[in-house]
Amino acid sequence: MTSFESMCRMIEAGVGVEPPLRFGRLRFGLDLDDLIEAPTLEDRLHFGASYQVGLIETMIGANASVLTFGLQFGLDFLQAAVVYEFFRDDLDGGGADTRLSTEVSLRL
Repeated sequence: MTSFESMCRMIEAGVGVEPPLRFGRLRFGLDLDDLIEAPTLEDRLHFGASYQVGLIETMIGANASVLTFGLQFGLDFLQAAVVYEFFRDDLDGGGADTRLSTEVSLRL
């Protein structure tokens, strides 16, 4: 796979809203992921929501086959997250699978 093909796999688009709240930040988003290789529109759509209070943000998201939950701790320059993913691919002859991922990022 060339670097161009690899880069095309990462093409995404999305839209989000953040309604005003008295306490915390609530965000909703709709993303189109894997625009090049996903076989159907359902596989491309991803809906997510998050609620942030202070340094802690909880997240939930779903698409046709994956349900994700997450917890993120963040400052303006440093973020750390733990995300749990639950996969269902019964329609493709598979079963359930889970994955736990962590992320640490530094904003320069």
